[in-house]
Order: sequence, then structure tokens, then C-alpha cells
Amino acid sequence: MADPGYLAFYIATGLLLGTFYGLATVGLSFTFGILKILNSGHGSFIMIGAYVSYWSFVILGLPPLVSALLAFLIGFMLGLGLYYGIVSRILGGPELISLVLMFAMGILLQEFAKFVWTPTIRGFTWDLGRVSLFGYAYPTTRIVGGVVSAVIALGLYIFLYRTKVGRAIRSVVESAEGATLCGVNVNRIYAISLAIALGLTIASGGLATLYVSGGIEPYMGDPYTTRAFAIAVLGGLTSPFGAFIAGLLFGVIENLSYVLLSLTNVANPFSMTRFIAFAMILVVLLVRPQGIMRR
Repeated sequence: MADPGYLAFYIATGLLLGTFYGLATVGLSFTFGILKILNSGHGSFIMIGAYVSYWSFVILGLPPLVSALLAFLIGFMLGLGLYYGIVSRILGGPELISLVLMFAMGILLQEFAKFVWTPTIRGFTWDLGRVSLFGYAYPTTRIVGGVVSAVIALGLYIFLYRTKVGRAIRSVVESAEGATLCGVNVNRIYAISLAIALGLTIASGGLATLYVSGGIEPYMGDPYTTRAFAIAVLGGLTSPFGAFIAGLLFGVIENLSYVLLSLTNVANPFSMTRFIAFAMILVVLLVRPQGIMRR
């Protein structure tokens, strides 16, 4: 029988990890919900954010929480450039075109990182000590990262429902034609939406350095792409806030499955956690195929 404090610890840490998963998925849902673009290169943008955090710490001494803001700005500008340079030309076309385009963009970013920074695995330590969580020590940086991820998601909610630009974005989602008749510049809204989505994605990559134990390298984003698509589908593919909630659920399932597999003496419980998490997502979708939230 597992200690109740042990289970509570893994539930709490799963929620903290889930805030990162949720934030890392919000940009994917945001892009598809507004522009109907499937960002199949999603993980590569997270990787770029991790490198921004690494070099900001090594060269400028900036902690990840500060460099995440820089990563957002870089992602925002990259999103604007990508929209006006390429994406605006394929909007309204078959979704397969955007799927291939973003996949190619992801490969391009990976090879760019490999060429500029080499395949060498890099890492850094930003240590704020440890705190006791249900009787178990846990890195303070991860708690701070989880709180910051939740605050960013809350900020996105406030932006969408309490600002003029946010209302314009929601009007475009409802009806691009109707928004145009009301004086909304739909093309500009699409550009801002992609910029925000990539800004959030790259910023989440900056925060990923608080959770990544295996180091930073050009192909580190691939597992995050898989997770993000699964979480986005679970949350409701067009719902950013559904994605964030699904990220919390995914983090808890992943952590608790590790505990349960450890109790059954499985040889390598960590390698099985992803299988358990995806299997449980499949069960949830069989019951509610539209996901947690529809839009």
C-alpha cells in the first residue's frame, strides 16, 4: 500500500508538470482553432525556446522566467514573419498543405539548430533550492515554473475576453465574413493570432528547461509534438483552454501511472508511463469524442 502522502505528492507534481504541458499545447490549439492550421512542427518551436533560455542564462545570466519573456517576443516576431511570408498564401487551402508546410518548418528549425549549435547536448542549472511537498523534497524552480505557466494561461483568457483585440479574434472564429462586415481586419487578426500562438509555444520551450532532465538538443521537441497533439485532441482541438485543462490531466495521469507501475515491480516503469497516459486518453475520447471542451 502506497503512503497517502506519496500519492498526494505525485498528484501535486503531476499538476505542476501539467501546467507546462498545457501551456505547451495552447499554441497548437490556438493556431488550429483560429487559422485551421495544424502545426506538425510544434515541438521544434519548443526546442527553439529551450535554446533561447539556455543562451540567455549562459551569456546574459537571465533566469528562465525572464528569458521566457524574450522567447515570447522572438516567437511573436517569428509568427508575424511566417504569416506574412508564407502562411497567408495558403490560408483557405486544404489542411494537408498547412500540415506539410509546418512539418517542413519544423525540420528546417531542427537542422538550423543542429548547424548553428551542433548536436551537442547542453544544459544548465538554475537552483532555488527545494521545498517540502507532502513530506517530500521538490525543486522550487519547478513550482515557480508551474505557477508562471498557469498565470500565462490566465493572462491569455483575460486577453481574449477582456480586450478589444481578443473580442476581434473571437469574432473571426465565429465568422470571418461577419467580422469583416463589422470592420475587423481579418488578415491582421490572423497574423496576430499566429504570432501569439508561436510566442506562447516558444515561451513554453523556455520554461521547459525547468523540467527537462536529459538536456537540450536539436531534436528534443519531437516527443513534445506527440504529447501536444494528444493533449489538444483530449481538450478539444479548437479549444486553447480545453488544451490547458487536458495538460493538467495528462500530467497527473503520467505521474500516477509511474507510481502504480512502480508498485507492480515493472522493470522500467518510466518508459511505460507514456503508454498508460495515451491509453487513458483513448478511453476518455471513446466516452467524449469531442474532447473536454468543444471550442
